[in-house]
Amino acid sequence: MSYEFSQTATFVKENYEAILRFFYNILKNKHLNEIHDVILRDKTYFEIKHEKRSFL
Repeated sequence: MSYEFSQTATFVKENYEAILRFFYNILKNKHLNEIHDVILRDKTYFEIKHEKRSFL
């Protein structure tokens, strides 16, 4: 999942924010506690991958 999101054009601020909201919502889901660490890892990877990009 993190690979696919890292390929997304996040030069558009709305795309970047939508993906982050997706990660935050998954992390809040109690039914997914088993994979919480994996999702957190993917979210962190996404943030690091896109931290120096500027928005249009």
